[in-house]
Amino acid sequence: MSDTVHEGVSARKTLEATLIAKAMKDDGYRARLLDDPRAALAEAVGGDLPGEITVEVLEETPTSIYVVLPAQQSGSRELSDEELQPVAGGFLMTGHTDFLICCK
Repeated sequence: MSDTVHEGVSARKTLEATLIAKAMKDDGYRARLLDDPRAALAEAVGGDLPGEITVEVLEETPTSIYVVLPAQQSGSRELSDEELQPVAGGFLMTGHTDFLICCK
């Protein structure tokens, strides 16, 4: 993976961690994030999101796990930093420590 891709993934992980931390501390923000994720994300990044970007927030339960797969790329062109920023992401698993321990 190129440095550009690593930077995009890192930026998305940082953004997700920030959103999760804020949602865990602020019930009102958590409700907004679940009810209107696009507006809550725009609030967090301090600007509007491009119109073609869809934002979906899922709340895990003790018996659910969500895995997000990146979109398949056609061709081998790398995305620019600007293209990665609104869609970059990461993985954070909470509440499933038994799974993490068994699968190391």
